[in-house]
Amino acid sequence: MASDRIAYVYDPEYARVADRLPANLNRSSLVHGLVSAFGLLADPRVDVIKPPLAATSELKRFHSSDYVDFLCGLDERRSATRDANEDTDSAGDDDSDGVSTAASSDEDGLLDITYSARIRRRARYGLEHVIFTRTTPDGFCYVNDIVLATLAMRKAFDTILIIDCDLHHHCGVEAAFQHSEKVFTLSFHRHAPGFFPGTGSCEAVGRGKGKFYCLNVPLQTGLNDAHFHSVFRFTVDRVWDRFRPQAVVMQCGCDGMAQDPNREWNLTPAGLGAAVAAVKSRDVPTLFLGGGGYHHANAARCNTYLTSLICRSEPLDLHAEIPDHDYAGAYAPGHDLAVTAGNMQDENDPAYLEGVMAMVDQRLMHLEQD
Repeated sequence: MASDRIAYVYDPEYARVADRLPANLNRSSLVHGLVSAFGLLADPRVDVIKPPLAATSELKRFHSSDYVDFLCGLDERRSATRDANEDTDSAGDDDSDGVSTAASSDEDGLLDITYSARIRRRARYGLEHVIFTRTTPDGFCYVNDIVLATLAMRKAFDTILIIDCDLHHHCGVEAAFQHSEKVFTLSFHRHAPGFFPGTGSCEAVGRGKGKFYCLNVPLQTGLNDAHFHSVFRFTVDRVWDRFRPQAVVMQCGCDGMAQDPNREWNLTPAGLGAAVAAVKSRDVPTLFLGGGGYHHANAARCNTYLTSLICRSEPLDLHAEIPDHDYAGAYAPGHDLAVTAGNMQDENDPAYLEGVMAMVDQRLMHLEQD
């Protein structure tokens, strides 16, 4: 992997817009600031790519024309409203300002992938993994960048494995590819009655030609690093034996981290890092994405550690001191990369995990082994 190229997609203007989203205030800047402070982008193998705006025709490869046209008209309508109310105090308070710019910038960062890059990391965290339909936003998302990126990658790769480690099920991704035998969707997520988005049962296996090319791994509260890694490694190994993808898209949500406001799982950067390292070791072209994570300082810690795993042969020490930079104050009082697991009871006991693994084997028996 030493000669592989790494593309890190980042645009300060897009980050400024993303920083305004209510669920993620200033998170993009926190993440990029910490990645930069640790010097991770100085490696000569890393190319920092500024994405141009995506054409509406590219967005419409998945989303409906009416929905894309509505999004693309938001800024124009917002500008007209601002002009009409320029003398009022509230004229600049609408969080929809910049939505179409954010959506278009986000998508083209994926659609304009340079296929000579071996491992790719994109600097965008959250807002990308839940769009249930082609016509409506959901789960803090405006456009389904994972789906659009995968469609673009299919021009170069015949088979693609999508792995989602976000706390929430990737309902929109699953819906998009449920009829495809060329894209295998694999999601590790919290699943319980009433838990958003309500999808992700292990009974959902795909449809038509795509039947059994969809695998859901529902997990319980309190999931710790050791149990996550055991079920992740087992499942990915089994999927790889049956599917043999030419490329991977991996979403690395941080909302299952200890101290996240969701308070559902008990992971640390080491646990997610072990999953990233396992995928990286497969040595196939991979697009790594961020995801949820609403304790913003910890999301920055985790994403910075994962970026170091991807960009370097030796990752950062999890107890490394936070370098002095513009956002250093956000990491007080600890001022290091560590995120400490809490005392939450792990409901994923050995009997439950054995049942999950047996389910994985049973589902995959329907696919021919390579």
